[in-house]
Amino acid sequence: MSNQAGVARGFYTVDDVDRFHLEMNAQLDEIGAHIDAFYFCPFHSDGIVEEFTHPDHPNRKPNPGMLLEALTDWPIVVNESFLVGDKESDLAAATAAGVRSFHFQDGNLATFLQSAIKDI
Repeated sequence: MSNQAGVARGFYTVDDVDRFHLEMNAQLDEIGAHIDAFYFCPFHSDGIVEEFTHPDHPNRKPNPGMLLEALTDWPIVVNESFLVGDKESDLAAATAAGVRSFHFQDGNLATFLQSAIKDI
């Protein structure tokens, strides 16, 4: 789940974001992995592309829209799930959606996760 203000600001298009996601999955496929669904918000209050300019879109983090959509789309067990985010807006979106969250700032993600989830 990611905010993609660059779409609203005219730096790249929704098609570019989709191509990026396809390439990510192609590379992951090489090691037997994949991402089931990508959620992104192309809206921003300071956009120059009119169709993606919105003062406070419900999907733009810290709003929980993308998480709520994923919770509807997938059989996610909320009390057994968590979100890892590197920004306060990620954590705020998780809180608003009722999802536990962990703040990852730097270092090795695998090591961080081992430590973060040991108490779950």
